[in-house]
Amino acid sequence: MTSSALHENDELRTVDWVGDAETGFLRLIDQTKLPMTYETLSCRDLDTVWEAIKVLRVRGAPAIGVAAAFGAVIGARALGLADLGTVRKALKEAGRHLRTSRPTAVNLFWALDRMDRAAALYQGESGRELVDRLLAEAAAICEEDRAMCREIGRQGAELIAPGQTVLTHCNAGGLATADYGTALAVIFTAHGVAPALKAMAHRRGLTTGAAQSRRRAGGLRACCATDPCPRDLPRRAGSRSRLPGIARIRGRAPGGILCPAGP
Repeated sequence: MTSSALHENDELRTVDWVGDAETGFLRLIDQTKLPMTYETLSCRDLDTVWEAIKVLRVRGAPAIGVAAAFGAVIGARALGLADLGTVRKALKEAGRHLRTSRPTAVNLFWALDRMDRAAALYQGESGRELVDRLLAEAAAICEEDRAMCREIGRQGAELIAPGQTVLTHCNAGGLATADYGTALAVIFTAHGVAPALKAMAHRRGLTTGAAQSRRRAGGLRACCATDPCPRDLPRRAGSRSRLPGIARIRGRAPGGILCPAGP
């Protein structure tokens, strides 16, 4: 584990791969240490990845999915690379184990299913080459999430008026994704167009998401709102829009409000 200072202009890479398929590793920000300490965790074996997902060192549906994909690469090479059958067996065992780390994480299962499909499509005879293909697939999942965050920001920013106060719920920034965030991508993009924008970050339970959302605001006027705050605080603060970070939707309540389906 590596500890270092987090500066305002540092690039936030919540989950990332370092090195090649044979000896590389997953590096992620340990979110259990935030917001007081910035530490990165190097995951070089499957159990470390499993534990990081289980205890919320990595949080947010997109980030969990990316971590699981890279974890599958680590698991697939665990029994050696010489034999193709051995790599396929190790991948299957790794996927089964990772699925137990956080049973409610939809992106985790989606990413592992995608890794299984990538392995099934491989028609070669080299275990080492299969692991290379798996790393390429995991990297594609990561890059696609980054692109998706930017596109969410681009489209959502059109709905935010200059100078508007926006309330965002949950861990919906760069810490929850591979890059820019979901709800916060909208705020960051809108702020780039109209710098007078203001934001309030709310988080129930673990507060690292709200605290880091505020810290990484990049010049944006921002504050944190915790559960004990009065229910009418957003109204009194002049908030006209609310952007929740929700991994799964159960349905719609009266008035068209989206209902979260659970953690």
